[in-house]
Amino acid sequence: GDEAQKADALVTRVLEMVAPSVRRVPDESEIADVLHDAIESTFNAQAEDGSVEEISRTILRLRAECSAGNVANALVYVQQQASSLDASQGREDEAGEAEEVVVAPA
Repeated sequence: GDEAQKADALVTRVLEMVAPSVRRVPDESEIADVLHDAIESTFNAQAEDGSVEEISRTILRLRAECSAGNVANALVYVQQQASSLDASQGREDEAGEAEEVVVAPA
C-alpha cells in the first residue's frame, strides 16, 4: 500500500546518498537526519532509541566495505537480516494491537 511505497522511496533516497557515484559520502548524522525526518513526516512516528543512528553507522560501514572491494561481509549481513525478517513477522490481534509472531524455521 501507500506505506510500502513511502518506505521504498526512503530506501531509494538513502541509497542515492551513498551510491558509489556520489562525490561526497555523507556522514552518519546526515543519514540519520534523513531517516528521522522521514520517520516523523511520513510515518508520524519518532525513533529515539538510537536505532536510526545504528542504522546510519551500518549503512556507512557496509558502503566502505563494498567500496574497498569487500562485498562478502555486506552479503552476509544482508542474508542475516533477511533471515531475521523471515523468522519474525508483525501481526495485529483482534484488538488491533501489534503482536509479534515468531515462525519456527522449516
